[in-house]
Amino acid sequence: MSSLPPLVVVVEGNISSGKTTVLEHLSSKGFRCFPENVAEWGEFLEEMYNGDVKTTDMLQMRVAVDQLKTRHEIVSSPASGATLPNGRRVVFIERWVDSSEHIFIKNALNSEHMSISAKGHKMWRDLVDVTGLKTFKIDAVVYIRSNPSVSHARIVERAKRRRSERNIPFEYIESLHLLYETFATRHVTAPLCTIENTDALTKGAFADAACNTIFTFLQNTVVETIAAKN
Repeated sequence: MSSLPPLVVVVEGNISSGKTTVLEHLSSKGFRCFPENVAEWGEFLEEMYNGDVKTTDMLQMRVAVDQLKTRHEIVSSPASGATLPNGRRVVFIERWVDSSEHIFIKNALNSEHMSISAKGHKMWRDLVDVTGLKTFKIDAVVYIRSNPSVSHARIVERAKRRRSERNIPFEYIESLHLLYETFATRHVTAPLCTIENTDALTKGAFADAACNTIFTFLQNTVVETIAAKN
C-alpha cells in the first residue's frame, strides 16, 4: 500500500462547526493535516465582515493561492504522515475549491453585505482554471454539520480572543449553512461522510467520536470503493 498516493480527504463545514477540533485531533495521531490559514487572513476577514467588497475579492484569491500551496505540498511529499491500519496513507485538508465556489463565492454573489465584484469573481475563476486546481483528485469529503445557532454561539464566544470574527452576523452563518446543505447533496462527487456536532458532547469526546467515524468510513467505504474500481 505504501507505493500508492495518499488518500486526500477534505473536511468541510460551516464556520465554527468543529473542523479545527477534528483536524487537531487527527494531527495529534500523526496524520498530515492542512488547516486553513486563518491566522494570516485576519485582516482580510475583519474587513470583509465589515462589508469591504475589494477585500472579499482579495480574500478569495488568497484562499485559492493557499490551496495551490497545499496541493503542491501533498504532491511533493506523498509519503509523509500516518496511515490507516491497512497501511494506506491519508492527508486531511480543511475545505477545498469546490466549497469556495458553491458556498462562499455563491453567497458573496448573492449578498449585498459580503459581496464579491464581477472582476474579482472572474480573476478567481481564471486562477482556478489555469492552475487546474479543480482537477486535483479528492478521495473523500467529511462534512461536519452544526446547527447555525450553535455555530454562531461558538463564534460569539471565540470572538473574545479572535478579533476578525467580532462582526459575523447570524444571518451569514445561516446562509452558509443552507448552502452547505445543498452542497452536500448536489455538488459533492466523492464519497461523503456527514458528522453531526450538536454540543451534546465535550470537545474532546466529540473529537474522539468524529475521528473514529472517519477512520471507519475511510477503511470500509473509501478504500473498498477504490479497490473495486481498480
